[in-house]
Amino acid sequence: MAVFINVADIQDPNDPDGRSYRKVNAEKQHKIPLGTLVELESGERLYVVAHNRDCDNTPLYSLGMKNDNNDPIERMKWQNGYCEDDLAVVNEQALAAEKQRADGLQAGLARIINLGHNDDCLFCGFKDKEAIKSAQEGK
Repeated sequence: MAVFINVADIQDPNDPDGRSYRKVNAEKQHKIPLGTLVELESGERLYVVAHNRDCDNTPLYSLGMKNDNNDPIERMKWQNGYCEDDLAVVNEQALAAEKQRADGLQAGLARIINLGHNDDCLFCGFKDKEAIKSAQEGK
């Protein structure tokens, strides 16, 4: 008669106490807290929305949008089964600074391009709204 053994129940050769992989992994804690913004190797950024474990008790993470709740429909959108090694924690303060810098660059570009021809138009030289209005009317 064949005897089947789950790999998780095999003794971990690196454990000095001789415990199984399952028992060693059961003691491991999730290091990334819920609500943390993480980035995948693909560049996709999502939030940690749940802590899970696989069959040998390895800590795993479910990812989704920030305000996902435990609604069954929302849970269908989650991406499940990520190990810590697959995730990079995103520094949200650095992200906010990056966004502020990008917004400043966008405002600067809008001012240079100035598609609306307001009173600061750098390309056509108009300095006031009356001159712009006259030019548009062909005067």
